[in-house]
Amino acid sequence: NLGEYEAARDSFIQALQQGSFFVNDIEEDISCYLASAYYKMGDYENAIVTYTNVLQISKKNDDLYYLRGVVQLEAGNLEAAIQDFDKSVSLNAKDCDRYINIYKALAQAGEKERGKTYLEQSSSLLKDKQTYEKGRILYYMEDYNGAVSILESLSEAGDNGATLYLGKSYEALGDMNYAASLYEKYLQTDETNGEVYNQLGLCKVNMGEYETALSCFQKGIATGDGEVMQELLFNEASAYEYVSDFSTAKTKFSEYLAKYPNDEVAKREYEFLKTR
Repeated sequence: NLGEYEAARDSFIQALQQGSFFVNDIEEDISCYLASAYYKMGDYENAIVTYTNVLQISKKNDDLYYLRGVVQLEAGNLEAAIQDFDKSVSLNAKDCDRYINIYKALAQAGEKERGKTYLEQSSSLLKDKQTYEKGRILYYMEDYNGAVSILESLSEAGDNGATLYLGKSYEALGDMNYAASLYEKYLQTDETNGEVYNQLGLCKVNMGEYETALSCFQKGIATGDGEVMQELLFNEASAYEYVSDFSTAKTKFSEYLAKYPNDEVAKREYEFLKTR
């Protein structure tokens, strides 16, 4: 969680060396953490090998196929990734989040259209009562008006998850003011979600309210939400640029790159700041 992946790797390897002769749940968990550390280090080969070893004894673990697929994708092995993603959803066909996460991974890798096939597959499996899931799927399918029509009533009824995706949909439609008001509504009842602070901060950036945006990103970081921590830290560093505090921005990007050394965009930004 501190971004010290090499130290984490060494500790996990040492932990496995202290394990019993027979592989049990704790050895599996440690191996999965080890694979994650390799992945975060950019050592995709060892991450794939580690996940593959665990799958030898946990052949029906849909999470592991998904995780290995993500690493395969990062390593440039698209078809191997697709095979793992397909295996993952075949083992757990009702997990809407899995389809969405596969789409997001493929979209980030430049394979958005291929990713959409998973969204379509998920949509066909949803029951009529699963309106929140349908709204999310429509959002990722870029049918923002369709998402709004489903999520609006759920948000009014107090569903925070629907409020988040309703805000994202209005953002995509270009209505930053209303999207921001929805995120603020969410935070009135739950101040622990780093993603909401991040989205609110991005809205404020688009509205030119840079000081407020910076505060939002910092509040998001304070939640400790690991799912969006990388994005929050990047956006915080960028926000210091927006408020013309280039010295702090340079420091923040330096700290960011110590944790995420493979981010090419951050590297370019840091090089630019060194010339200011």
